[in-house]
Amino acid sequence: MEKGYSLGIDLGTSSVKVCLVERASGNLLKSFSENTSAWINSDIGVLGHEQDVSKIFIALHKCLSQLSVSEQSEIKGIGVTGQMHGCVLWKSNTTPWYTHDECNNLTLTSEHISPLYTWMDQRCTLDFLHSLPKAVSHLKIATGYGCATMFWLQRTRPKFFSNDEKRYDVSGTVMDLLVAALCNLDKPVTSNQLAASWGYFDTVQNRWNSDILKKGGFPVDLLPEVVDCGSVVGHTGHQWGHIAVGTPVYAALGDVQCAFLSAQQEITDAVLNIGTSMQMGFVLKGNNLNPFRFPSYPESVDYFPYFDGQYLALAASLNGGNVVSEFVTMLQSWFSEFSFSVSEEDVWRKLLSLAGVAEDNGLKIQPTIFGERYQPDEHGSVVGITNSNTSLGQTFKAVCDGIIDNLDRMMPCDFVKCNGVRRILACGNVVAQNSVIRRRLEDVYHKIPIHYGQCGNSAFGAAKVVK
Repeated sequence: MEKGYSLGIDLGTSSVKVCLVERASGNLLKSFSENTSAWINSDIGVLGHEQDVSKIFIALHKCLSQLSVSEQSEIKGIGVTGQMHGCVLWKSNTTPWYTHDECNNLTLTSEHISPLYTWMDQRCTLDFLHSLPKAVSHLKIATGYGCATMFWLQRTRPKFFSNDEKRYDVSGTVMDLLVAALCNLDKPVTSNQLAASWGYFDTVQNRWNSDILKKGGFPVDLLPEVVDCGSVVGHTGHQWGHIAVGTPVYAALGDVQCAFLSAQQEITDAVLNIGTSMQMGFVLKGNNLNPFRFPSYPESVDYFPYFDGQYLALAASLNGGNVVSEFVTMLQSWFSEFSFSVSEEDVWRKLLSLAGVAEDNGLKIQPTIFGERYQPDEHGSVVGITNSNTSLGQTFKAVCDGIIDNLDRMMPCDFVKCNGVRRILACGNVVAQNSVIRRRLEDVYHKIPIHYGQCGNSAFGAAKVVK
């Protein structure tokens, strides 16, 4: 492999991460992160979860600027990953939708780019999803998925796509938009990993369900072209920062797959990440895998394209660290109603100390307050309340236990073990900082050794794909 560096980029939900990898050794040399503060108010209220793409790009440039001129000039390839499922629309051909400032940063022309409708978006109700045409795909369609969101926009915002007032003519994930800008692509290109995360994509035939979508009135012409992951889709058409013109840019990838690639040490490893949300997965072993023949139990497990023709069996919960954060926020709100002010740090310290010594007492909390994709109408619940088991420590312990119990429902220990998994690599801020979570995890998955600290890094995974 030639000398120089590979650049990995992760356009995440709350932050952007960039890493520099030495090509000869594959070692991670530097990593930087910037919060995006990109959330914007949606015109449909709390159901809409939208972001300002220009703020995501600003955070990216802040990360890139922390690399020296010499480091940037020695970058020989760019891998991009980021938040799956979400979509952004833009106008590509007639009017430039991006420019470059004096530092060669990409500056977006906002009137030609829609908001980013993220994976958290809740505008597609269960009734709406049931009204959509049936896909030829082993993957279910859910709210927050690109094709579902675009169906909603087509039905409720038809001017977006009308011939008389066509505001946008292409679409993709926010990562696909970045790749298109770097390579001057009129038609965006995405990987099969990201296409599968949108719905209406046949991973066996490696193509969109175009005929089905057309019959449903979907604007098929806006969909990106699809290539295999690991494909070079173009080269930088201009100097970007101090990265040279002509640098290869790879098709954007899914952040879950990249995090798994960076963390996994053996083919028999499962990887668990508990951050804002929660994901647990393992690579299915075998050749010529056909996802239409994969086991349907448990219903909560999906099979996403991985690398080299493999599939990743994945349980992706919408409830993870966000649940305990909501609990802390609730307590602070209650305190304020009594005119007390307690810092978030003090609340966390007290909760962890109290819950660490609390014992099981019959209180059970199902903390699925954000629902789940396979059960979108499910909500949280509390059972087993008595007059002696609702102390603060006992309640918080029940919340933490409930998060892991929900994971067990979605990907049971026996299911993991019977698929040849020999150990679980557990990572993420919640696992690292919450001893109550770790203790429950070890109880539930007691048949499989659990190793901590091998953290998945999506940006690093994207850089590893660069050849």
